[in-house]
Amino acid sequence: MSNSSTNFREAFSPPDQIAAATDGRPEAQPRLLIVDDISDNRSILKRRFERRGFDVTEAESGLIAIDMIENNPFDLVLLDVMMPGIDGMETLKRIRSRKSASALPVIMVTAKSESDNIVDALEQGANDYVTKPVDFAVALARVNTQLSRRRAEQQVAAANEELRKANEDLERRVEERTHRLIDANQRLKEEIADREELQAKSQYLAYHDSLTGLGNRLLFKEQLDEALKDVSVTPHPLAVLFLDLDGPWRERAHRSAGNVRSVVLQQRSLDV
Repeated sequence: MSNSSTNFREAFSPPDQIAAATDGRPEAQPRLLIVDDISDNRSILKRRFERRGFDVTEAESGLIAIDMIENNPFDLVLLDVMMPGIDGMETLKRIRSRKSASALPVIMVTAKSESDNIVDALEQGANDYVTKPVDFAVALARVNTQLSRRRAEQQVAAANEELRKANEDLERRVEERTHRLIDANQRLKEEIADREELQAKSQYLAYHDSLTGLGNRLLFKEQLDEALKDVSVTPHPLAVLFLDLDGPWRERAHRSAGNVRSVVLQQRSLDV
């Protein structure tokens, strides 16, 4: 008996209240807008829905309803078809020009049971319909169905938004890491280039005179050694040219010449 009464209450309770009962979180009352030009009809529906936990607002015409929708967040609209001024169908068109069927469900209330009228309403963007005289149990079940669907769509939209943000954050972090790797690679290339340039400079300074930029004794000796090795493998004439320099360079030239002669004589003695 207890389980059956619980199931009955859940079937005719607003979906937000069902969620609150299952997960313990307090939920706001579903906001319902009832649009009908007859005051008694609005009052009866308002009283019954409020007993089921709805926050109900009334509108006596389509124009008033559109203004309320513009300025208030409603969860669902019960809209009468036959009204003076702009009727329910025109009101529905204007609502749909502002809010989609998923953003604001609309259930049409009609005294006509002809299929053409119902089909026209559904084609204009109505989510569902009930006929007059209104069977409240049917109306409540259809309202709850639309609210549950809307809630599910909102949850999907929220999940998609979270997924989009997560993807954007992942892409941002990948892009940042890629930029860091590119920067690190560029710095490494610059360091390698600097080291190669420094090594080339060191090599140049090791084999050239810092004052004149000419090859020094170390370079001359290495080149002479290479030439003598080449001669020992493939005999051919080898000439060494010395230029006599005036002034303070003469003594240095003589010393260099003496060193060269001693190297040449030493190499020849080895060959013999």
